[in-house]
Amino acid sequence: MKFLNKYTLILLFFSGNFFLSYSQQLPQYAQFTLNNLSVNPAYGGSHLGLEFWAGRRNQWIGFDLAPVQTYVSGSYAFRKNFNYKAVHCVGAYVEQDKAGLFINKSAHVFYSINLKVSKAFKISFGLFAGYRSVGIASNILDVNDPALTYTKPVIALYPDFVPGYRIYSKKMFFDISVRNLYKNKLKQGSQSIGKNSKLVAQPTIIFGYRFHSPTNDFVFTPAIKLQSAVTQPPLVDLNFIAYYKRRIGLGITYRPNSSAAVMLQLRVRSNIMLGFAYEYPIGRLRYAQPNTLEVMMGFSPVMGTDTESPRSNNVAACPAFDY
Repeated sequence: MKFLNKYTLILLFFSGNFFLSYSQQLPQYAQFTLNNLSVNPAYGGSHLGLEFWAGRRNQWIGFDLAPVQTYVSGSYAFRKNFNYKAVHCVGAYVEQDKAGLFINKSAHVFYSINLKVSKAFKISFGLFAGYRSVGIASNILDVNDPALTYTKPVIALYPDFVPGYRIYSKKMFFDISVRNLYKNKLKQGSQSIGKNSKLVAQPTIIFGYRFHSPTNDFVFTPAIKLQSAVTQPPLVDLNFIAYYKRRIGLGITYRPNSSAAVMLQLRVRSNIMLGFAYEYPIGRLRYAQPNTLEVMMGFSPVMGTDTESPRSNNVAACPAFDY
């Protein structure tokens, strides 16, 4: 444990230095503990076998051209030669963020390795590698607008890399990842977005802990996410969810001075997870169209689990309820 404490403090120190520069905001999900890969590639491998996830977030329903985020992901975690000290994971994560005329797309493949460093704790390291693009939704453009005559569907296309670190056990998890690590100007050829617009490194830190009730019928999981806006104060998400008998979860997510969300998560059978969230803005937007809906679904096919023999074929425990 001395090694873990020292290592984590070093990473926290260096991650704190990232809070000294500018950044652009990325898609935010109320159920960030359910959509772990949207934040950190090091989450891959936390559970053995195949995992597939998909989700959609519709903000400000009723507004024309309101933001919509959609994602799909797939991963496969395995032990090489049945080595119980290391778990490898490979996968892909694809996301689209539409807001107004702009469409931001990203596609990444990733690799992570999970290492057992004590009886209770594991650490993992992961890396997303792929691309991001910024474009115009051509289907909603006014073809008679001369200002848009020479606008191409894709304005900027650039490589993207996201490193991540995770330390976790059955009771806690601590994540650090950095997006926009590869600095880019939002310019391609003669087209650009803004003047000298740049993407600057944006770190994200998540910490969560699980408490069991005396009868083990309930599990309470508070979590906090800090997402840096660099020289500005970081975005803070406070999340709390209570699970009953590993089947149903009820919770809230609160973003100070921004919004509050209620969440419902259901485990259907042993290997299907559904998540729903309704978010309500706290600011003046609530007087117009306040409704934001978020839906997520995860699926784990029949695979072996950590508690089973490596060659057995049993339904994998749903990641969200694997305590």
